[in-house]
Amino acid sequence: RKSSGLRLLGAPLSALSSRLPVAMIARPCVVLLACLALWQPADAFVMLRRAPMGLSSPSPAIAKPKVAIGQPTISPGAKTTQKQAVEKKTRTQDPDQDTMPMYKVILKEDDTYTKEHIVKNLKRIIGIEERTAADVYVACRSEGEAIACITTQETAEHYVEQLSRCSPMIFADMQEE
Repeated sequence: RKSSGLRLLGAPLSALSSRLPVAMIARPCVVLLACLALWQPADAFVMLRRAPMGLSSPSPAIAKPKVAIGQPTISPGAKTTQKQAVEKKTRTQDPDQDTMPMYKVILKEDDTYTKEHIVKNLKRIIGIEERTAADVYVACRSEGEAIACITTQETAEHYVEQLSRCSPMIFADMQEE
C-alpha cells in the first residue's frame, strides 16, 4: 500500500488510520476534528517565538543622564542641621456658613405608611441610621409629625422632593429653624 503523500505534522496521513476508528475516517469533518485533536500546540509556539524582522539584535543599554545640578550630594547617613520653618495653615469656616439658615425636614403622618417603608426610605434618601429612622416613624405616629433631620435649605428641599417621589408617597415638609 502506497502513501498518498499527504503529511500531517510531519507524519504521513496514513498514520492517522491506525489511531482512528474506521467509522470516523468515512466522515471528512470528523477526520478534521481528529487532526485538530492530534495537533500539538508546541508546533504553534515555535512560530510565535521567532523575533520579528529587525528586532533580532539585542537592544542597546540605557544611557545614564549627563545632567548635573551643581549642588553637593548629601550621603544617606549624614545628618542635616538646617530645619525649615513650615507655616501651618489654619482652616477657617466659610463666613456664609455661619449665617446660613437651617431647615427642619418634617415627616407628616399618614395612615398608609408602614414602618418598613418609612425606615427604608429615610435610610436611603436622608442617610440616617435604621434606629433613628424607626424613632422618627414612632414619633410621627404618636404626634402627627416628626423632625427627620435639620440641614441647609437646598438639602432640605432635595429631601422633601425625594420623599414625595417614593411609592407610596411619603408626605414631608420643611420649616426654617
